[in-house]
Amino acid sequence: MSERPTQEQLIEIVEPFQRGDLEAALSKAKELDNAFPDFPITQNLTGLILKEMGRLEEALAPLRAAVKQRPDYAEAQNNLGIVLSDLGRFKDAAKHYLAAIDQKPDYVEALNNLGCLMKDMDRNADALTLFDRAIAIAPDYVEAVCNKGDVLMHLGDREAAATCFRRSLELNPGFVVAHQNLAECRRYTAGDPHIKEMEALLSAGGLEAEAEMRLNFALGKAYDDIGEYDRAFKHFDAANHARGAVTPYDATADQKLFKRIKGIFAESVPELSVPVARRRPIFVLGMPRSGTSLTEQILASHSKVYGAGELGLLNNVLGRTNALNQPMSEALLREIRAGYLGGLADADTDASVITDKLPLNFRWIGFILKALPEAKVIHCARDARAVCWSIYRHSFVTPGNDYRYSLENIAQFYHLYQDLMAFWHERFPGRILDMDYELLTENQERETRRILDFAGLEWEDNCLSFHKTKRAVQTASTGQVRQEMYQGSSEAWRNYEAHLTPLLAGLGVRPEQP
Repeated sequence: MSERPTQEQLIEIVEPFQRGDLEAALSKAKELDNAFPDFPITQNLTGLILKEMGRLEEALAPLRAAVKQRPDYAEAQNNLGIVLSDLGRFKDAAKHYLAAIDQKPDYVEALNNLGCLMKDMDRNADALTLFDRAIAIAPDYVEAVCNKGDVLMHLGDREAAATCFRRSLELNPGFVVAHQNLAECRRYTAGDPHIKEMEALLSAGGLEAEAEMRLNFALGKAYDDIGEYDRAFKHFDAANHARGAVTPYDATADQKLFKRIKGIFAESVPELSVPVARRRPIFVLGMPRSGTSLTEQILASHSKVYGAGELGLLNNVLGRTNALNQPMSEALLREIRAGYLGGLADADTDASVITDKLPLNFRWIGFILKALPEAKVIHCARDARAVCWSIYRHSFVTPGNDYRYSLENIAQFYHLYQDLMAFWHERFPGRILDMDYELLTENQERETRRILDFAGLEWEDNCLSFHKTKRAVQTASTGQVRQEMYQGSSEAWRNYEAHLTPLLAGLGVRPEQP
């Protein structure tokens, strides 16, 4: 037998991979791995296939084997960086992207990926430098141009961001991500030519579900801007149906998960006696669209606070420790604590207080308060109708929100959330601050003082001028936190009330009489 597979054997992996038959591709890749255990190309392909299947932890071993065999294998280094980045292991990911770039200085995909990683790490100046470097090498590299615009938009420079998105569309008029991003960073008026461009692209058909979803969300936002609410709803509804068709929601799985969580903390749980961490976390959580971004922006305007945004860190730590499937113990809590605080150490800041505003962390409040006793938990609440409608009309990239593609499922998930929050309040009285979004907009200073007092922070006037704070906000609320406090956003659902019968019925809300 030869020391390496033939070209024909490698094609037997690549062809099913390209047509989306990942199981067939994986079977063939593993067969060749067994026959040629020291051949890095098949190891790289195996890791790449596992990554596409979402089996990220499994993908690490073959990719690491590939770069061990050939440290100069830039493509494998890049793929390993992608997997580590998706797992939230940012520092390790950066090392492999840099190794790929060292081997191939003109490797624009690795430059772009490292730029995206820097953006996720809130190192936005570094991200812009890397995107510019990729664009200088390949001026037509549309992904890098669009990603540069994404950073600029989240930094609040909407005009510069729009320029990047328009350039992306010059390069590729069918690049739907740029259409959606352009829609999010501007306000439309009737007759805007960009609406016609998006309608034509949608009418042409042939779009994958992800692209169809993005384009419909963009059109929904545009028609909402000009007050054509029936047309807007049609597009919001189509967007959710497009994605829901390929990402079905398993309500039973969430019901079992929430029951399991409550079961863990229904019994006595050990207390940790530990010194206060050098970086004290504040968790801002609740349902998406409940005011978490606004609350974090207020906190991040304080001189002692760094706003880290939506960290997937706690999810990753609980997954690595298998925390939901083993008995609660002091050893487990210490492992969770070490993993989370170790991840915070990667944050590019000297601040002593760091906010983590991943909304769905409300599921893990028990783990937070037991493993991180110095942590503060701020729970954001808002009118249920406003929250649930806003979820339906916005596009999310954060995993764990698959319930959002159906009005009925959103209402069902909302009840699970309410029930679990009631459990946490009963289990940890006085440890969780409820922040009412409507009250915050009605009396900004009073509620801001409540937030800072609970967080153990002294008053600073800057927290009232949160809209002037310069930081990246990588959520759908990036525009809102650049404005002064305003009232009325919780009433926006009323423009769509005629279409929301399934949601209102699911929430147990009766239609209001005219």
